Amino acid sequence: MSSLRVPFSQPQCDYERFRRSVMREGRTDRIAAGEQHADIEIMTAVLGVPASKWGPAHHVEFQWRMGYDYVNVLVTPGNVFGEGHVLFTSEMSGGSTSPRGFINEQSGPVKNWEDFERFAWPRPEDTDLSLFDVYRPLLPPGMKMNAFLSCAYFSKVTWTVGLQPFCYLLMDDRPLVKAIFDKWAQWAIGTVRRCLAIPDIGAFWMSDDLGFNTGPFLSPADLREFVFPVFAEIGRLCREQGLPFILHSCGNLNCILGDLADCGVNSFHSLPPGLYDLRALKRTWGHRLAFQGNIDLNLLSLGTPEQVRHAVREVKQVWAMEPVGGILLSTSNSVAHYCRVENYLAMMDEMLAET
Repeated sequence: MSSLRVPFSQPQCDYERFRRSVMREGRTDRIAAGEQHADIEIMTAVLGVPASKWGPAHHVEFQWRMGYDYVNVLVTPGNVFGEGHVLFTSEMSGGSTSPRGFINEQSGPVKNWEDFERFAWPRPEDTDLSLFDVYRPLLPPGMKMNAFLSCAYFSKVTWTVGLQPFCYLLMDDRPLVKAIFDKWAQWAIGTVRRCLAIPDIGAFWMSDDLGFNTGPFLSPADLREFVFPVFAEIGRLCREQGLPFILHSCGNLNCILGDLADCGVNSFHSLPPGLYDLRALKRTWGHRLAFQGNIDLNLLSLGTPEQVRHAVREVKQVWAMEPVGGILLSTSNSVAHYCRVENYLAMMDEMLAET
């Protein structure tokens, strides 16, 4: 690892590189990094800081030393769903420092109109944005914060009901579904407004999983009825402030990429290579969307550093296709705790190699 360029000893951030990449404004000095987040197990291993001492200053240092031009600052209403919302595994795996948690897809606190009336719906004004004040003085020259709204809208709706009963409710009581969407729309749009007013914000990044490997959870028609009007309002608010709108979603969304572009999404994140052909994406949608991702997590966890470098070189070749740019380097989801640290370092080191 001694020959690696990362972690940088004297990093130089350039947020304009990141911004121009997601806005498809042509060639930059190199391909930009566009990762959503890295698990703490990876970050602590890279910096050599124990998890017990980890804090925002270490997070910023990790982003800085690994060649990122930004830090994503998390926005969340907290756990408003109550006990049983997250189900934990009984064992730790893959080097994790804590059990893995999974959302309960079988149940949620709202099952009927009576539950709807009793539920303590979060308000935008109650969302804690104090982390931005913590991160702001820690930023090195050239770095900006992105407001990162996790599981922002559709996910919150399905968590309120449970994904499986939500699908039944679409058929059994669409007015109740509409009412739940409307409640979360008020929170999401109001929270976005507050985020976009924060000083030193460079972009708005929203995580909202819309699908699985064979397609979206909802039909395109239902997405256009319930989800995309809110996405479009968020896109409008971002344009009004002159800030990029980045969307992360898991799943195969090839059939609705045009809708996402219509909503004002500037860059789409994650792109597992088994679901997306990056070259085809750029040829078909590169005039409307930037793309972040495509480095397979399976490769990062099971492959070799040289295999990872080869995958990065392929992504950089797409970045160099005309029109140059519009592609950012990232894993196909996030730098998960089970990735091999040496593979992650190889990925970021190859990003810096001459194209």
